[in-house]
Amino acid sequence: MAGRSELTLVDLPGGRCRPLPAPPRDVVTALLARPGGRELVLALDGAAAPGEIWTCDLTAPAAGHPVGHPARYRCLVSHAPTRAAALVRPVPHTLTAHDGRELAGWWYRPPTPPGPLPTLIYLHGGPEAQERPTFNPLFHALLARGIAVFAPNVRGSTGFGRAFEEADHIHRRFDGIEDVASCVRDLVDTGMADPERIGIAGRSYGGYLTLAALVHFPQLFRVGVDVCGMVDLETFYQHTEPWIAASAVTKYGDPVTQPALLRALSPLHRMSALAVPLLVVHGENDTNVPVIEAEQTVAAATARGVDCRYLLFPGEGHEVAALANRVRFVRAAVDWLAPHLLGPRLPQPRRAGAASGGPAGPFEQDELADLVVLGAADGGETQTGGDREGHPGVGRQGHQRPAHPRLAEGPVQQQAAALDGVAAPGVPGERRLAEGDAAVGVGWTAEAG
Repeated sequence: MAGRSELTLVDLPGGRCRPLPAPPRDVVTALLARPGGRELVLALDGAAAPGEIWTCDLTAPAAGHPVGHPARYRCLVSHAPTRAAALVRPVPHTLTAHDGRELAGWWYRPPTPPGPLPTLIYLHGGPEAQERPTFNPLFHALLARGIAVFAPNVRGSTGFGRAFEEADHIHRRFDGIEDVASCVRDLVDTGMADPERIGIAGRSYGGYLTLAALVHFPQLFRVGVDVCGMVDLETFYQHTEPWIAASAVTKYGDPVTQPALLRALSPLHRMSALAVPLLVVHGENDTNVPVIEAEQTVAAATARGVDCRYLLFPGEGHEVAALANRVRFVRAAVDWLAPHLLGPRLPQPRRAGAASGGPAGPFEQDELADLVVLGAADGGETQTGGDREGHPGVGRQGHQRPAHPRLAEGPVQQQAAALDGVAAPGVPGERRLAEGDAAVGVGWTAEAG
């Protein structure tokens, strides 16, 4: 429910349903029924506890324990942090998008005094994925620095019905981009986020959405991190896996019949609007989103004069798998974001290349508390006695306020109005795009398709 897992037993012949006690962690990522149907083996994850294995006894409750008692669950393997209680657990947050559609996400607030906070908007991949309260070392590292995180489920996410999942297809992709701006406006209007200290990051499709938001709404953000995101949908189609290209046609458009649509949706063709420092991260062997996307992003940002750094992981693919590289990514991302989000509220003009290494140069790392938790394959010792919360088994150690001037009527709102026109029903997609782009001063030639 709302991203958290619920378990129900269903008797298929009789149709009877029996809810099970709430799992000890927020999300069930996999399950297996033991022969005989007396026990479930569960893979669980939570915002403060990564990757655990549990069992659930499906027989009658143990003597002296009522139905729903945690004794029905038994922890087999846990790698929960030593001080899990000190880690931030998110709360659900809902908002209304520009067109009235309801959006939901997870708000991670560091233990700081009340008031607007430096905030990172983090966008999941997919787009058919869902942000859920699972363990994310990057989030906790940022929270330890006093930076809040909002992880929304913009339109196109799963878990909210088919209509919501398909609400960003083809020309409606512009509405998905606008959802990011809606999240920023809501966090500012409700006093949760400091409008002068908002960053944006995402991976895969979330990386694409990060780049799109940075070039469509540059006034809203102070810094960005693009992790294996697409910057040019045309080159993405040319170089990605054939099966990915085939499945993407219904989402982004047909590269044969709708090239103008793909160009209009591609951040590469709006990079002249990029205005904030950008960290680009990619795996050298990525075949889902090939590394040419990162290379084009870095080249375009550098040509623009933007302070841009490039963190390439040799030997890694679409996911960063090696522990040392995962640690390096978290440290690099936090060391990139923190100075921009925790610096003076009114940023001073930046000179491209002023920081160490120059544009797209080497990235220097500072010391950071290591919050990347070791997995079972990392040589950790186990201990008896259950997990950190006392379950049995084997484990291991807002208020409303006026809109900020950044969000007042101006170029951003004019662009938003243009995008609303692009998404207006009853108008052919290509003409909608041309009209919207003309309204914000972007010219391109429409092609028949």
